[in-house]
Amino acid sequence: MGHNKEEQLRLQMISDEFEVLASQYFQKNNISTNETLYVLSSYMFSLTNRVVKEERRKEAHDDAEEKVYIVTSGSHSDYRIHRVFFDEELANTYAKSVYDSQVEEWKIDDTVDLKLFKTVTATYIISPSGWDSFNVDISMHNQLDSDKDQIEQSIYFDDKTSSTNPREFLEITRIVPLDALDDEVERRYELLCKELRTKIQELMSTEGWTDEMVDEWLEKQGSWDHASSLIS
Repeated sequence: MGHNKEEQLRLQMISDEFEVLASQYFQKNNISTNETLYVLSSYMFSLTNRVVKEERRKEAHDDAEEKVYIVTSGSHSDYRIHRVFFDEELANTYAKSVYDSQVEEWKIDDTVDLKLFKTVTATYIISPSGWDSFNVDISMHNQLDSDKDQIEQSIYFDDKTSSTNPREFLEITRIVPLDALDDEVERRYELLCKELRTKIQELMSTEGWTDEMVDEWLEKQGSWDHASSLIS
């Protein structure tokens, strides 16, 4: 395995500097040329070996997948992290001194392209007496742990959630712009839920739509803009 240019230059500089110093020392102490060449060649052989080993170690490290080994114990509320190691052998050795411990292997993700995205789930519930409640959950996600393409963007409506406690239930889940202000998202989706519920009631009472027809209509709706267009 050849040296890269930086290592070659460093090696040559060390060699030249040492040769000058050694030559001056050997001349001053009347050491023969053959002895000088022998010492120089021995030193260069040793130096070359060290440089080659270090280069191979770095290349092996670069090729290897970066991981850490975390010594933990317990579970749930008792879960605890004791130490973090780069070396698996050290982690296993340390774990022997920790009661009921285990070594967890984790990949280091410092080099990935970490992207965030935001979702909103708005829930609107209306009782027969006219009492209503609105709740919105705005969450931040990352694409390492969550697949953005698998987020179900849906509108769900049920005009009778149970026979004992009949209530209308409307829920909307969407991916929203990352820079959208939470207060604005909440305001907009509360308005959307209320006006969409009014439109659904109009379709059911005036045009005789059934639950199945409403569900089919809602299933076709997609993005924020499309959902908003339902109430225009």
